[in-house]
Amino acid sequence: GAGAYEVLTRASSGLGLNKDGHARVKKLWRQRLLSSELPRLSEGYTSAPPAQKGVYLQALTYVLRGAPAEAVVLDLPRVLPLLVQALAGPETASKVAALALLLSFLAPTATTGASAAAPAPGPGEAGSAAAAGKLLEGHVSTLVPSLLAAAKFPGSLKVRCLSVECLAVLPSHVPFHKIYPLRAQVTRELGSRLADHKRCVRQRAAACRNIWYMLTS
Repeated sequence: GAGAYEVLTRASSGLGLNKDGHARVKKLWRQRLLSSELPRLSEGYTSAPPAQKGVYLQALTYVLRGAPAEAVVLDLPRVLPLLVQALAGPETASKVAALALLLSFLAPTATTGASAAAPAPGPGEAGSAAAAGKLLEGHVSTLVPSLLAAAKFPGSLKVRCLSVECLAVLPSHVPFHKIYPLRAQVTRELGSRLADHKRCVRQRAAACRNIWYMLTS
């Protein structure tokens, strides 16, 4: 399952396969893992029934997050359409995995739920975020409504929080002429999130709404 990929890709934290556990660690192994597993996982996600798609997205999350940003940029055109599809699906696991992965592209150094400012991204991480924003230009008209719908998802607090966080970082990555036409819709629909029964959602929604309000023609 997806947990096997987590074990493989957490080597640097000492929790996965590493030299201390007598594993053989070769150079560029993360890039090799990405190049070999991404096609398999993408194909598996496409052909899997809805209830199993979340597992493939979770595995993709581990593989992509473990790979160098420079390598991930090359595969973004294949991955981003899958994330947009997953957001429209009914499965909570798929939504959470897709949102976490999307946020990792757009805000590589962000920590979900943290209030402290994140450190500035390195050149590779900034390149990944810029590439993701460029590719999202063609999906923004469907992505934003999907994120707004996810922000109201009653079945998962994590889905609501992550979707609002993604909405908050979109304006800094997508060209103004693509994002501005959606300003009125976003600020209007986020208004209902200010009454969410969870404080963390209300706080994120207020901050996000302010970011979109600040977009001026």
